Amino acid sequence: HPMPRVYVRPDDLTTLVDGKPFFPLGFYHVSWTFSAEDRMQFLQEVAAAGYNTVHASLKQMDEWDPFLAEAEKLNVMVLTEFGVDRTAAIERYRGRKPILAWNPGDEPDGQGIAPEEMLERHNAIKSLDATVPTYMTLCVPSAYKRYAAMAEVIAPDPYPIRHASAPTLPVYTSISQAVAAATPLG
Repeated sequence: HPMPRVYVRPDDLTTLVDGKPFFPLGFYHVSWTFSAEDRMQFLQEVAAAGYNTVHASLKQMDEWDPFLAEAEKLNVMVLTEFGVDRTAAIERYRGRKPILAWNPGDEPDGQGIAPEEMLERHNAIKSLDATVPTYMTLCVPSAYKRYAAMAEVIAPDPYPIRHASAPTLPVYTSISQAVAAATPLG
């Protein structure tokens, strides 16, 4: 098989985009209650602050073309969460340069979506576009092991830092648990 456009090397976990190392650093925009203009402003503010990645919710197909065009112009990669038919969205947007990954479901462990369902979604996405990884956030540390093999990239989201004096230990603990769950799976 040809090398995917976005690939995480298994030996050192370096993310490669078009064969070049890439370190994704950015923000989430859970876009369901926001307008396309709000989402676009978010993208522009993230890029202006020097970040290179956003996670955003695809609510309407006609809104995603200008969003991806702006992301490409700003050199920002996009993790896409679906609020429309996944198949139609992937068929329409696969191959677009700013697509970093497809998200088959945000926090399924916290929403009661079974790991088997997430694996089915992963497989369906990969059958449509094998050039970028699937990406999933998890929010229940005790469930990491059950979900760790259901997407190619797993990101724990402990949300521990609420203010400057908040402890950062929960970040380390959550990421350590995710690494422990994922490492045996490669």
